[in-house]
Amino acid sequence: MTLNVFLPDGVETRYNVKATMRDGVNLSADIYYPRNRHGALPVILSRTPYDNMNERMVNSAIFYAQQGYIFVAQDTRGRNDSEGEFHPWVNEFNDGHDTVEWIGHEEWCDGNVGMVGSSYVGNVQQLFEGYCPPGNRKQSLRGASLPVRRFPTELECHLELPNGRPHGSGYRYIQLG
Repeated sequence: MTLNVFLPDGVETRYNVKATMRDGVNLSADIYYPRNRHGALPVILSRTPYDNMNERMVNSAIFYAQQGYIFVAQDTRGRNDSEGEFHPWVNEFNDGHDTVEWIGHEEWCDGNVGMVGSSYVGNVQQLFEGYCPPGNRKQSLRGASLPVRRFPTELECHLELPNGRPHGSGYRYIQLG
């Protein structure tokens, strides 16, 4: 487990924050905040079986926090600091749904949740293809490596950073409420 104890200036972190799923299993998330945030902010979520403390994940989290987003790096069920048993793909829809709902009800979330990642991390985003939370208006999917390809429709949008450019290979934007 990589622990970055020397976070750049302007980033605060809470480690091992538990999110309780519908069946009582607690999943572990590390949350990276812009240090001087005022009010609720959009959230970037990455759900991973590869360890939410790996260097690539931590670097992404720091990047997004420095851009004014809150970044939630969550270990999937049964992996690393999360409870339960890991069975690839079996719990990803329900756990992802419960996680997005959990984030959406936190006071630090402004109701906008984006997902980022590639490989398994990107593929869990595709499981949200049929999920539309109440009030959902915008969704986008990029970078997942399943063989099925989908092209954007006019109802979709891109999650963009303040500089106007998308970041990362895969992202999904869900606007809650």
